[in-house]
Amino acid sequence: MAWLAVDGDGTQIIFGVKPKRSKEGKFWQLPSRYCNYPVIYLKKGIIEKIVGRELTWEDEAVKI
Repeated sequence: MAWLAVDGDGTQIIFGVKPKRSKEGKFWQLPSRYCNYPVIYLKKGIIEKIVGRELTWEDEAVKI
């Protein structure tokens, strides 16, 4: 299971667990108990190819 999300600056990220929105800025972060889990930054356009639509900061994270 993986989660895809897009930060406020357009950065596309894949997470191993469900991320949450930061309260300090427009970025996604892992819940504190998963802070050591890796995240992978993707090239622009990859998420659209995976889910079939473009994601933005306003969208919730998508489970794939």
